[in-house]
Amino acid sequence: MARFGRTLTATVATAAAAVALGAAPANAETAPIWKKPLVVAENGAFAAVGASSWGNIWAAGNVQGSTQPLAARWNGSAWSKVALPAGTREVDAVTASTVHNTWLLDTKSGTHLRKWDDGTWSTPGAGYGKGVTTIAATSTAVLWAGGTGFIRHYNGSAWQQRTLAKDVTIDRIVAHGSADVWAVGHRDLGPNGDYEIRQRPYAMHWNGSTWTTTTVPSYPANGGDGDLESLTGVAFAGTNDVYATGIAQYTDEDIRPIVVHWNGKAWSKVSTPLAGGGVLGVAPANAGGLWALRTEYALPTTAQYRSTSGTWSTPAMSGTNAEPSGLLRVPGTTRTIAVGTAGGDGVIWLDA
Repeated sequence: MARFGRTLTATVATAAAAVALGAAPANAETAPIWKKPLVVAENGAFAAVGASSWGNIWAAGNVQGSTQPLAARWNGSAWSKVALPAGTREVDAVTASTVHNTWLLDTKSGTHLRKWDDGTWSTPGAGYGKGVTTIAATSTAVLWAGGTGFIRHYNGSAWQQRTLAKDVTIDRIVAHGSADVWAVGHRDLGPNGDYEIRQRPYAMHWNGSTWTTTTVPSYPANGGDGDLESLTGVAFAGTNDVYATGIAQYTDEDIRPIVVHWNGKAWSKVSTPLAGGGVLGVAPANAGGLWALRTEYALPTTAQYRSTSGTWSTPAMSGTNAEPSGLLRVPGTTRTIAVGTAGGDGVIWLDA
C-alpha cells in the first residue's frame, strides 16, 4: 500500500495511490461499503477534511501526541505531504473552493488562518482569525469564518464582520455557492437548575445578501427542557436539501443524537434509532443516502449510514482501532471520503 511519513518520500507513487484511492466514478454507487484505508501519514492523526474537486482533496491534523501540524493533498492521482508555513501548529479545519482558495484553520497559533494558492502560502487572515472555530471557502476567493458572537467574511481583498448576539456560537459553516451558506451551532439561554447554562440549536442562512435565523426543533428530555443542545455538523445534499447534526446532553450519562433536515422552508427532525451519544458531522452518501459521524462516551467514533428508506446501519471500516474524525462528499462527485486514524496512523477511507 502506498504510504508516506515524516521520514519517507513526500509524494506517493501515482499508480499505487490511484489503485488505493480509486478514480472518480461517472455514476453513483449504491453499496455503503468503505474501501480498505490508505495510510497517508504514519504516526499521524487526521481531524479535518476539505475539498473543492476530485483534484484538490485535503486531510489535516497533527502528529499523534503533539501539536506538530500535518497536512496532505490529493491532486487527482497522488497524495503528497504539504509543507506548512513556519509557526503553524495543530490544524483544526480545512476548506477549499478552488486550488487557489484553500484555507487552513489553526486555533493554537497566533496567525490562525492560512491560505494556500496552488502551492503558495499567505496570511490574509492575520488579525481576523482570533476566536474562529469554523471556516468555509466559496467562489474564487471568498472565505466565511464563524465563532462566538460573530461571522466574518473575506471577499478576496478585505474583511467584514457581522456581529451576532454574544450568546450565539457558530460551530460549523458550509457553503453551496456564494448565495447559499449555512452556519449552525448553539445559543446559550442562561441558568437552569443546577446547570450553569442551557443551550438550544441555532442555524442561520445566507442567500447572497442577507443572513436569516431559522428555527431548529428542540430535543427536550422527558417532555422538559434539555440542558445542552448544539448543532456541530451541516451538509448539503442538494438545493433546499440540507442535513444538520449535533448533540443533546441532559446529564453526564444521558447524551442523545440530533439529526434534522431542511426542505427549503423549515427544519424537521429525522428519525434515528441511535440511542446514545451525539452526531458530530454529516455528509451525503451516494444514491441519496447519508453518512453521519457518531460519537459515544468512552467509545470510538463510528460512521453510521442512513439509506434512502430511513434504515440505519454501521458499515465496517477496516484498520486496527479505526476511528474516523471527518466526513465529506467530494464536490463534483458522488464519493464520500472519511479521514481519521487506524493502527496509529493518519488514514483515508473512500466509500464504494
